[in-house]
Amino acid sequence: MTKHGLNSERKVLPIQTDGPPPTPTTPGFTTTNQEAFESNAQIISTPRNPKQVNGSPMVLVPPLSAASLVGEYKTFCEDEPLSHCKTERKDQPVVVVPPNQTRDQRAAADQASSHLQTLIQGIFDAEDQITEENAAAPSIDASSYFTWVQQEGAEIRMLATDKLVKLDSCLLKAIAADRLGDISIHDSIRLQKLCEGSLAVIQPSELSIDATWSSDDFLAWLQRVGFAESALRSARIIVRIVIGLQGEKDVCSEEILQNLVSVLNQIINSCIVPIVEARPKETGVEVFDLASPHRKEIGQLLYQANRVMKMLVEMLDKVDIAEVIITALEFLAVRILFVENAQHEKESILGIQKFEALRRTAMEIITGIFTKHPEQRSFIFDEILSSLQKLPTRRQNARQFKLSDGTSIQLVSALIMTLIQTSAAPTQNLTNGAKPRIATGRKRSHSKSFSSDSETETSTETMGDSEPSKVPSVDSDAGTDNNPKRLLSTEANELSNNAAKDAQYVVGYFVRRAMTASKTGDQPYRHLLDIFIEDLILVISNAEWPAAELLLNVLMSIMMNIAENKSTAPAKNMALELLGIMGSAISELVASTQSLARNLETQDSARSDYLRQMFDEYTDGRFQSSELFLWDGPYRIVLDYLASIDSDGLPTRSAQMFYLTQWARNVTSTEFIADLGGETMVHQLKKMLSNKAWNLS
Repeated sequence: MTKHGLNSERKVLPIQTDGPPPTPTTPGFTTTNQEAFESNAQIISTPRNPKQVNGSPMVLVPPLSAASLVGEYKTFCEDEPLSHCKTERKDQPVVVVPPNQTRDQRAAADQASSHLQTLIQGIFDAEDQITEENAAAPSIDASSYFTWVQQEGAEIRMLATDKLVKLDSCLLKAIAADRLGDISIHDSIRLQKLCEGSLAVIQPSELSIDATWSSDDFLAWLQRVGFAESALRSARIIVRIVIGLQGEKDVCSEEILQNLVSVLNQIINSCIVPIVEARPKETGVEVFDLASPHRKEIGQLLYQANRVMKMLVEMLDKVDIAEVIITALEFLAVRILFVENAQHEKESILGIQKFEALRRTAMEIITGIFTKHPEQRSFIFDEILSSLQKLPTRRQNARQFKLSDGTSIQLVSALIMTLIQTSAAPTQNLTNGAKPRIATGRKRSHSKSFSSDSETETSTETMGDSEPSKVPSVDSDAGTDNNPKRLLSTEANELSNNAAKDAQYVVGYFVRRAMTASKTGDQPYRHLLDIFIEDLILVISNAEWPAAELLLNVLMSIMMNIAENKSTAPAKNMALELLGIMGSAISELVASTQSLARNLETQDSARSDYLRQMFDEYTDGRFQSSELFLWDGPYRIVLDYLASIDSDGLPTRSAQMFYLTQWARNVTSTEFIADLGGETMVHQLKKMLSNKAWNLS
């Protein structure tokens, strides 16, 4: 006996080895099971005193009902998958727990999901109560969830501002925790429909500003601005859901997104742009006087518009949307780029830099479309160049784009250089916000010269008459040629030619119009060309803008062609003047490079010694051009530097790919390929061009 008084000798039944195991349909199975059932009943009915228990415990299995039939059971083959037994529902949320998640992280994710679901359920219950259909909670105060607005005799229901703020916050936390999938697709679509009510309130005629208004009229307009702010909050929630559930096409409604972009366009063009363009002593003085006391409320509208634009940048990168929406975003972004901002803070109602933040976001939208949709590139270049005459011709007004070193250039100059650098990169290497990684980055800048032999030669005859580059075809592996060097050469040359064609097109557009205009005339193109060239010279020594050298090379070739051939006297004067400006810039760059080389003597590192020795060989005439293309040479050093700076912007990523393309092009065209690392280097460069997550290690 054990200490509990039970018989310690267990009766072990032998395992059957002959024939299949018994099933409920096996003869005698029910009788054996019934005996066990009756035996257990006797044990259970006895007192709980262990000494009075004489039998061994048995497992209780309820008997089958008399209605049990063989047809209720199904035989599965050993190799037959069981997944088809599950009933899948498209709108059923699936909770996926990320691997290696700590207990605290899992608890925080569960909390974020719970808060979001509770809030959404409360919103739906309030809506059900209003519509009197399936009201789940009659006691809910629906007025705390919704606001009603009279619009053309109809009553439009929109979510209350505080609920929009809370909903956006909960969505953001759920997405960060990767738990937005806890919400069913049906509920996500229903939520988007509710947010669409705020968009329906916006009417273009009610947002326009009239300079003849009184103070009371302007206060009434400010109330409508409040509705516009709620519309922007709703727009951000709609886009956030689209991005968070990017794999679900049902939540990416073309109609809703088209309406969203239209409302955003109305708010920016009717509310924000007139305020930005108002001046205290010039055009729009009446609007300036009316709006100045309310700059905080209007500034909040500008802030919300910029947040929506940033969400659209992310959506363009991650989600495939209809072409009609892409085109609408292009027009909106180009419109923002060419709005004239104030020169001094006292002349601005909203603040110069606040609007410049919106303008930079518009630049990101254009570069995002240019990167992901190569078929749109010609249209984008044409829209930008045809709008150049809207730019201010005074240098202080023109330069609002601040660089990392503190200097400023035109935003359109930065945009053009970014687009040209993007043309030299495979599309897949610039999407999804991927930044190439380099293992051992070093914070060492690198200057480049106009006269580098590594750039694409430019024809002096075309003067940029060619069209911008078309859709690049970089899938060279699809061909029958399996030679790695030829494959890499074909891809790199095609990408380099794309950038060269775009540079020719842009410079040619500037020059053709500048040749027919004078500095004292009404046409601004000569002034704009001067400012553009000055911007290129300002960034020529900056490693983040390699397209500046390419553009200056193209410009120099065209100017030399004009000066040497039969041209009009004004055209020759312009060419000689611009060549003189570029020649002076080359001299300053050489002097700056010599100064930097002397400073390297104080640096104790292998790369500093290498660069100093390379510069000495160059000045002595002993330098071999093939050394530029070594694996640990200047290209590698520049790529290391760009990877080390704290920047996730497209200009930096496009600069990296521009250098990588030029590197690959030069490596495959040099006669010293064996000395540069041979086929190993070719394979590595091909891999880097094909993979946005390349790693120089």
